[in-house]
Amino acid sequence: MRATTTMALNSAVLDICAVVRRVHSTAFTWLTLLIAVALLSGCGFHLQGSGSLPEGMRKFYVITADQVTPFAVELRRAIERSGGQLTSTAAEADTVVRIQRDRSGRRVLSVSARNTPQEFEIFYLVEYSVDRGGREVLELQPLEMIRNLSFDET
Repeated sequence: MRATTTMALNSAVLDICAVVRRVHSTAFTWLTLLIAVALLSGCGFHLQGSGSLPEGMRKFYVITADQVTPFAVELRRAIERSGGQLTSTAAEADTVVRIQRDRSGRRVLSVSARNTPQEFEIFYLVEYSVDRGGREVLELQPLEMIRNLSFDET
């Protein structure tokens, strides 16, 4: 009888220890998560998203030769997502964005012995400037994205 009681007591102690370990592990996990969140928020980290525009910069007019390029379309969407409004004339706008150049293309970087392309360079180039109140506040700025792609026929 004493052996049965000792076994039951050992089993109960082991069960209690397992529960304590689980609670301790869960508490430790939550504490670690809480410390990580506090450290990240303390250093100024925040998820990227669309911010709101300042009060005096909410009306935009976009000048571009081609209204349907991927950059022009996405620029208009980003302005609207940020609380901006697109105007029909430059006179109504607080800010005028001039897209001087908006082009994309590809160049062959290497060819095989049979003179077939094996590697391409794909590029997208945008040059823009920004005017506020009839004065240029951001001079002509280039943006260029380049990607190299390999091509294999096999």
